[in-house]
Amino acid sequence: MGGPDEGGLALLPQFGAAGGRTLRPPNSYVLVFKQAGARKALLIDAPLRHALPGVRGLREEGVEIVGCLLTHADLAVRGDAYDALAAEFGLPFFLHPEDRHDPRVQGLLTEWEDPVEACEPGGPLAELPVEALHWPGRTPGSVMLHTPKFGGVLLAGDSVIAPGPMQPDDAPPLARPPAPPPPFSPTDDEVCDAWRTLLARWETDGAPRTLAPLHGAIHVDADVPALVRGMLNTAPDMTGVRDTA
Repeated sequence: MGGPDEGGLALLPQFGAAGGRTLRPPNSYVLVFKQAGARKALLIDAPLRHALPGVRGLREEGVEIVGCLLTHADLAVRGDAYDALAAEFGLPFFLHPEDRHDPRVQGLLTEWEDPVEACEPGGPLAELPVEALHWPGRTPGSVMLHTPKFGGVLLAGDSVIAPGPMQPDDAPPLARPPAPPPPFSPTDDEVCDAWRTLLARWETDGAPRTLAPLHGAIHVDADVPALVRGMLNTAPDMTGVRDTA
């Protein structure tokens, strides 16, 4: 989406990415904004070595990369390029405080920043037109990232799942992951209520036209509220891989 003159959303390279049980590799993104003649970029879910060629390509094009935001702990644990991103680019990393309590995360980095506070006035990402939404459901500290630019983009992390080429033809265009077992909170009903609150907000503020998940197809120039309402009318995603035998 977008282009070199106005900025936009880009998908970073996936070659070499592991696909997990449903063969949907993680989507690592970059948002590029043009400000006062300069281009500044924020990486989303990109602390991964297979994404590094794309990050280096941005630098070669003169784009200033200002940070790497992680939407939840599960993705943070998979990161294998923290050292390269810190050494080559000096980037700060953003992960919600609720996910820093995850024992798998402890020891990955000595310093994390709060993505929600970072996007608020006075924060290190305040100059970018982005908002981080604390969205517990997949993990306690899951976040989604929204920008009103480029027709409105919602980067949903693992809060939603879209089908990939290995999912059945009748897979819904959008689903939510199953909630982890107790004592994790909130429940699936509470997650759905949060989506309904966001739908109501969109009626006033305007809805995004693009929804970009961590796994599966990106919905571009779409009726995102209709996709979300459809998701709320179905059970959490439990689909597997297409039978190719």
